[in-house]
Amino acid sequence: MKRSGIQEEDERGDSKRRNTSAADPSSEGSGSGSGSSSSSSPSPSSSSSTSTRSPPTAGPSPGSGTAPTPVPTVVPIPTPTPTPAPSPAPTQVQVDPTARMFAAIRSGDEAQVEQALADGASANSTTEALRGEFGSPLRPRRRDIGEHSALLLAVRHGRNRIAKLLLQRGADVNWQRSSSFSTTVIYHCACEANFEMMVACAEAGGDVNI
Repeated sequence: MKRSGIQEEDERGDSKRRNTSAADPSSEGSGSGSGSSSSSSPSPSSSSSTSTRSPPTAGPSPGSGTAPTPVPTVVPIPTPTPTPAPSPAPTQVQVDPTARMFAAIRSGDEAQVEQALADGASANSTTEALRGEFGSPLRPRRRDIGEHSALLLAVRHGRNRIAKLLLQRGADVNWQRSSSFSTTVIYHCACEANFEMMVACAEAGGDVNI
């Protein structure tokens, strides 16, 4: 078989390269050495990045003993409640029992008359008739003014129950004024046609002849 010219030329080129390699063995070693040195030496970029990296900042460890600063607690101060001052007791006006008795006779309050007598008022107490209390205030009659006993005042106001109470408590049925114009209770009963009290005063020892 005949070889082509191209195949022969390729074979000659391969034979030439093998001869050249056998003649210079340092080329292979240098190639392998350079490869190993390049692989073992660190690259400048990796070296510089390693040297410029800053170490991480270490935080406080749990057991280092440094406690956090406590936040102050605001405690509200209670406002004291003012204690109200005790109100003073109402002042009771002490009214004379005799004055209370005459006021009760005029108003017809039998219970108050009895209470005044129990408080020390006398059934034989006397008082001045008020102007205009009996008759005309402009031209009063003599018997309508001046001194009146409690019994006479009750009879003239028509307070028969109070008059009988006063008789029971010892009122003087024959009492007369100390003035020149003197009249008795029975006389006033006759003038005012109070026959009930005329009988009561007579039974209590009143003198019908005065």
